[in-house]
Amino acid sequence: DVQNKAGETAFTRSSELVQDIMHRFVQNRKMGHQIDFPLPPSPLRVVYRLRVEKLPMLLRRVDLEEQVLHLFARLPHEKPLRITVPGDPIWGWPRGYCYADFAQKNQAAAVFTMSKIEGIYMFRRQLAIINEGVHRIRGQAGDAEKE
Repeated sequence: DVQNKAGETAFTRSSELVQDIMHRFVQNRKMGHQIDFPLPPSPLRVVYRLRVEKLPMLLRRVDLEEQVLHLFARLPHEKPLRITVPGDPIWGWPRGYCYADFAQKNQAAAVFTMSKIEGIYMFRRQLAIINEGVHRIRGQAGDAEKE
């Protein structure tokens, strides 16, 4: 270790960020690739999931997500906690369905019943809504109030 007249090295004169980088470099040299452990998993929460089918597949996924959000905002029921629009992993086009997760069973049941009695439409196309039942997702109990 090279020191100056005051007895300081490049390591002691550097910032915490640079010291951390130096520690990681030395650790990688000695022990190989460093393993960063993930954060502990957040608790599971229960949601009630509906699967919305017969969505248009020729829209971009981002546009379809926006249209589905507007669709659920127009309904006279409680908004879902989360809407997931799966897409093709390579091209990113939507697959023609999405999932809507509700916090309470009666909220999901109200939307499901409305779809069977009155019908829910998007772009003059009647959507098919299937009750997927209870699912568990990662998230805090207070996430519903934040969204």
